[in-house]
Amino acid sequence: MKKKTQKIIMTLIIVFLLGASTIAFVAIGGNENTPQEIILPDKQIIDGYLSQPIKEAYLQKGYTIMEYHYYIGCCKKIGPYIDFLPDAVGSQLIIQKIEDKEYYINLQSVLGREEKIAPEDQSELLGSLCNVLSKAPIECGLLMMNQTSTKNTTK
Repeated sequence: MKKKTQKIIMTLIIVFLLGASTIAFVAIGGNENTPQEIILPDKQIIDGYLSQPIKEAYLQKGYTIMEYHYYIGCCKKIGPYIDFLPDAVGSQLIIQKIEDKEYYINLQSVLGREEKIAPEDQSELLGSLCNVLSKAPIECGLLMMNQTSTKNTTK
């Protein structure tokens, strides 16, 4: 065989192999690792735990996540206030209500701050929440002013 014919045959083989590998890649599904869009729940108060991907999606969107652990018969002052909180802080709060053996609240925000608290009343809960919210509502400023004036008058 002539050298020119050998070069043409080798070129055709290489082109065929490249084309076949491209077709095989598409056919096998080379894009299986593309992230799928996570659909977030419509509700801001959820009974039970959020899945980790949904929790991460909320945090990336700037939400604050509250885990409200309670037991039957506890939290007569805080319980009714919890349902009101998402609207009170500007719909940036997702609450997970979890029936448990003890009462406590975990707070986590996009800022990565987390607290484990057991507030006695609404103002104590709001104060802790104001520390972790990414966009603190006006109530947080009013609460801070009230606490500052109370400290100044007791001195």
